[in-house]
Amino acid sequence: MRALCTASTDAGTETARGHRPCSGARMTTLRACWLLGFIGLLASLLAGCPDGAGVGVRGQDGGADGGDVEAGQESGVGAETGGADAFDARAEGGSNRGSGALCGANGRNDCGPFLLCDEPLGCVECIHDDDCPVAAAHCLQGTCVGCRPAASAADAGTSDCPAAASTCWSTDDECHAACSDTSPCPAGSSCDKASGACVGCTSDSDCPSGVCSPARRTCVECVADATCPASKPRCRVLTGKCEACTSSADCGHAEPVCDPTTFTCRVGCSSDAQCPGQQCDEATATCVAVALDAGASDAAADAK
Repeated sequence: MRALCTASTDAGTETARGHRPCSGARMTTLRACWLLGFIGLLASLLAGCPDGAGVGVRGQDGGADGGDVEAGQESGVGAETGGADAFDARAEGGSNRGSGALCGANGRNDCGPFLLCDEPLGCVECIHDDDCPVAAAHCLQGTCVGCRPAASAADAGTSDCPAAASTCWSTDDECHAACSDTSPCPAGSSCDKASGACVGCTSDSDCPSGVCSPARRTCVECVADATCPASKPRCRVLTGKCEACTSSADCGHAEPVCDPTTFTCRVGCSSDAQCPGQQCDEATATCVAVALDAGASDAAADAK
């Protein structure tokens, strides 16, 4: 294909050969076209490379591989807290987590700056021991305590307590010398002679409710949904009480919102579509009047 022009300064020679010299503007245009063509070719080559940028983007945005799964499992919290880093408010920044009500209406994190959102428990003081002060350095189901009671005699050797006060009493979650017939326990508790701790219960049979919390060794209404009645089918593990709901998914169409303070179903909203002529206040899950911005207010005033 013949060149449209040439950059040679010998105009006479190039004219004789059938070429004409390029003007400055034309030469600039040609150079720009060559550069764009080269960039396009380079982009096409990179897109097809198996080790190219496409793999890096997938690693950042896409699904987890085996290593990602292991990392998520390692970040989970121990059984004593019942928590999981995947729902740690510090990591999520208060993002929406579906229809749960343990930390706020419609899955919001409304725990505030001094509490943490633990999905199975709700708004708590701690998820890890590191969240606790030195004076109460251990996290037990969202509460900072001096020690965690041994769940059984077999766990007595893994106590958080020193040798001088080797047993953790569930009556106050503090370390004490072992109880005995001559060192009785406070009223309302009994001495578990196998571990030397004063506890509220050692088995379900010790409790009027029929449920002994193995983590706290105190009597509770429930430790799981299975121990709750049909009228209050959900167990709020943080308090050990059965509730009507712990998520809006537990509620029907007429009362679709699980209230995060009463844990009962109530009228409310989760989107503007449920509020004809109004908008949904996500913080309270209630329909409110549509707020006009400053520009709209000024325009309305001018129209009058």
